[in-house]
Amino acid sequence: MSFARDTIYRLSMLHGFPMAAAFDLKVIAGEALTNIIKHAYGGRTDQSIFIDVLMFARYIEIRFRDKGVQAPITRRHARDLTDYRERGLGVFLISKLSDYHFYDQSGTVGTELIIKKRLS
Repeated sequence: MSFARDTIYRLSMLHGFPMAAAFDLKVIAGEALTNIIKHAYGGRTDQSIFIDVLMFARYIEIRFRDKGVQAPITRRHARDLTDYRERGLGVFLISKLSDYHFYDQSGTVGTELIIKKRLS
């Protein structure tokens, strides 16, 4: 998992992102991967996770896909730090650190998380 996070960090730095924004993307990647392992694959680390990194002139788009169980994406997840319950901060961090995020569960299995972050 650290290889994927570090690769996303390095790619975003090479694309011109400031260090703080590149670190935000690294945090997002860690949270997304942790959620996939925990919720889609029930803690198993031997399953496939697909990551696409798309670089555009003004933003970067990262897509995380799994072929696991579709965990419900609900409002139960923490929406702010005052709603801390020892769980749910991953979705909160992804929401706050990205400019756009969307969970696609339109298939019969798996989830795709699409995030975008603008180059400032």
